[in-house]
Amino acid sequence: MKKWTWVILIVLTLGFVAAGLAAADQFVVCPPDVKKRKALCALMIRYGRDALARYQFDQARQFFQKAVQADPSSRLAWAYYNRALVLSLSWQFKKTGRFFDPKTAPKLTPSTPTGAQPPAAKPTAKPARKPAAPA
Repeated sequence: MKKWTWVILIVLTLGFVAAGLAAADQFVVCPPDVKKRKALCALMIRYGRDALARYQFDQARQFFQKAVQADPSSRLAWAYYNRALVLSLSWQFKKTGRFFDPKTAPKLTPSTPTGAQPPAAKPTAKPARKPAAPA
């Protein structure tokens, strides 16, 4: 009886070990398409550098943004994206004299919190003057 207990225990242990190793394959740290993402990042960086050479800063910024989305850990993609962003804004300021298009400019007016009352209007009528004292 003891012999069969040990055999069953060893078979079950080996079965659990094999099942554990098979289940461990699904917990991959890196996604399987890392090489494709890095290749896409390198391609977008190349396209962005070409656009920078042609002084097309907005298009270069879009390419570098795609490169950063493909590989967020790439320092080169982030550096080129930051450079293209600064160059795009400075070029736009040089051409138009402002950073934002008037149609797409952000609203910079202060807003009142909900429930707050606006300040009372000033009275328009001047108060009556006191009569001058007789001399």
